[in-house]
Amino acid sequence: MSDETDAAAEITALINAWSAGDAVAERQLLGRIYPRLRGIAARQLASHRGFSIQATEIVHEAYLKLFGAQGGSWESRTQFFAFAARLMRQILVDHARRKYSQKRDAAVVEPLGTELALPGGVDVDPDVLAIDEALDRLAGFDPRAARIVELRFFGGLTVEETAQAMNIGRTAVVESWRHARAWLRAELGRD
Repeated sequence: MSDETDAAAEITALINAWSAGDAVAERQLLGRIYPRLRGIAARQLASHRGFSIQATEIVHEAYLKLFGAQGGSWESRTQFFAFAARLMRQILVDHARRKYSQKRDAAVVEPLGTELALPGGVDVDPDVLAIDEALDRLAGFDPRAARIVELRFFGGLTVEETAQAMNIGRTAVVESWRHARAWLRAELGRD
């Protein structure tokens, strides 16, 4: 087994132990996943200037939501990171909404960044709220593509991890990802 496979198996074992109520496993799991969660959060923030929240704060808030309830129902680390991706998206959107509500007097939301590059070449200039709203619209007619964007963009999952989390083939992920990027480019470009 490779080091990466060993690490994946260890994280999955810790998730299972934590889900069964093992408090020691929870602490060990946090130690193992913290660097990856922080990296995901840091990449998100690097795409958006103007956020007053730090990567560490995003991870801590995600931790409280992930570990606040006793255990989870994840079968693998990929499912766990997929859930974490959804939480981080919600944390960023909630933060952007709070920021927007503080600037209610302005006619439009100030962009949170000068450029957002979705992996795979989608370069747009939206804010997090625009991305969230676009993903909700995409989910209205292509839920799978919206979920793939969420996992890849907000969760930092690879194509293979996304395929595993969604229980679909790699080719289906690549095709939906290509479709979603094109649709988002057109949708966010017109905003």
